Amino acid sequence: MSENTIIQIRNHGERLFSSLHREFYSNLTGLSKKSGIEEIFNSHREFGEPELFHSIDEQVKAADESKAGLELLRAFLADMYVMSRTSSQRDKILTTEARSVLKIGKKRIPYRSAHQKILNEPKKKRRDEIENHRAEAQEKLIPHLLDMHYVSGGASENLGFSNYARLKEYTETQDTSALVKEAKLFIRDTEYVSKEMLKWFFVKHMELPLKDATSADVAFMLNSFELKGGFPDNEYIVCAARVLDDSGLVNSSAVIADSEKRKGKSSQSYLFPISPPNEMEVSIFPAGGPEDYESYLSALGSALSYAFTDRDDDFEYRCLRDPVQTEIFSELFNNLIFERTWLDRYIDYEPSEDFYKLLFLRRLMSAREEAGRLIYEASLYSGESLDNLPDIYKEIMENALHVRVNEGGFLSIRDIRKPMRSDSRFKAILIEPSLTKYLQESFDEDWWRVKEAGDYLRNVWCEGGRISSDQIIETTGFNGTGASLRGIFESELG
Repeated sequence: MSENTIIQIRNHGERLFSSLHREFYSNLTGLSKKSGIEEIFNSHREFGEPELFHSIDEQVKAADESKAGLELLRAFLADMYVMSRTSSQRDKILTTEARSVLKIGKKRIPYRSAHQKILNEPKKKRRDEIENHRAEAQEKLIPHLLDMHYVSGGASENLGFSNYARLKEYTETQDTSALVKEAKLFIRDTEYVSKEMLKWFFVKHMELPLKDATSADVAFMLNSFELKGGFPDNEYIVCAARVLDDSGLVNSSAVIADSEKRKGKSSQSYLFPISPPNEMEVSIFPAGGPEDYESYLSALGSALSYAFTDRDDDFEYRCLRDPVQTEIFSELFNNLIFERTWLDRYIDYEPSEDFYKLLFLRRLMSAREEAGRLIYEASLYSGESLDNLPDIYKEIMENALHVRVNEGGFLSIRDIRKPMRSDSRFKAILIEPSLTKYLQESFDEDWWRVKEAGDYLRNVWCEGGRISSDQIIETTGFNGTGASLRGIFESELG
């Protein structure tokens, strides 16, 4: 492959990258109910050719100093090839989601805002109704999700891999089997404390036996009661701005927050790096309580990892990332709400001990859910028969969450841009405590108010895609297990 070809991949790739994120932003934020992913790829047909991936793969194998950048381009080309082959299915999924409405009595609830409604619905019967109608709406998506799943597998085979999981593992240099083992250990080792604490809070706050609870009940409880009162509505952006000011990480004007509640807007938080470092959109659907703070800080942490990159750097270093790297910084900022001194400084509230226990139970259940998703997705994307997957999904997720889970979500995708994301998410969850400890030992226990810590992070982010999660692991001394994470929960909930 000639240098001229690399330049063309950069130029055309950047245009494709920007167009796709702009299109995803438009649909997922409810600005447009139609999706045009297939149309974009019709204008970039070269990314639908497997030869492009194979040619740069050969370059990676022969490279030395430029290997990091070529690996980023290789992962990008693999993603674009699979996305090009599944673009029509993605359009159908996105368009159906944006237009779907749940009809509950005389009310109409947009499908994508059902989660936000559940978080604010105090009546269990009503939560169950919303969840059941959401499950019915999900059934309309299953044919498109199945089609996308099979086409993704076929596209992976075209690139020389037995399934999508193997392709992703290869391009992201991820040891998925080792992560699955760690996820199973984490679920096993936190089984007792999570179940007992969940049982206790359900009885105390909702007079609800654990055997009768559902995942919707868990979502509601972990965003209500003491927690709801401790996190003022509509203050999360102001709170985050204070953190950035204290740490010297002035929020770039290129990071734009979209917090409007639109029909058809996803209730999940997203970062859309449309043109790093010049244009990045952060989207959240406010629900009140700690959900808003976590959602915004999580997306902001990812955005900041792009915001300080040299705008004249090559495409692969400005726009592309080791996915675990961005998830680590997402976790770093997301987890600020679990720091007691951070809460004392930025939240005007006098918390009880129950507040802290419920808050850390929220963090624990989130980690257990991610571990469960990883275990399940490793099976889903490894080419196994789909015949028994609904039952497998239900068994794994009920074991992780201790409550009833609807098996209809066995093909649900949290981020259609990257269907198999749980491995990166769970690995980041494991690594983040080591990064926090490194920042505390290097700068201050309250690192988030120390400008030298901000300078350190800015210097890391200035390197863009050159900094991998492996380099962060080497710096922080992460040992590859969840020992530090389990220690946090033992300390706070034990």
